[in-house]
Amino acid sequence: MPNKKGEVVCTKYTTIERTYFEGVRAHPSKVKFIPPKEALKSAMATAETPRKRCKTMADLEKELAEQRTIIASLEACQRVQSRAITFGDTRMVRLEHDSTALKGRVEALENPKK
Repeated sequence: MPNKKGEVVCTKYTTIERTYFEGVRAHPSKVKFIPPKEALKSAMATAETPRKRCKTMADLEKELAEQRTIIASLEACQRVQSRAITFGDTRMVRLEHDSTALKGRVEALENPKK
């Protein structure tokens, strides 16, 4: 069926020997054919699936409590990491200071003043 611009939007088709589009006059290689999705085998299959339960306030509060525990654990991990970084940084500064002091002492031992 064409739209207002004359473009073919949808059409009827058959798949007997080859795909035939009603109202389309083009070479079969020029026509893009997208087969429809398969329908369910029976209407009973949809009736047998259980209905989804709507979320209640209790469900939402439970999810919120779970999110809060996750956030609290992430914050605790972040605090531990920041303490470790701070401790490592101060220790690194001390090591650098000690290494410069040791370097000076080693140089004094290697080159005694004459």
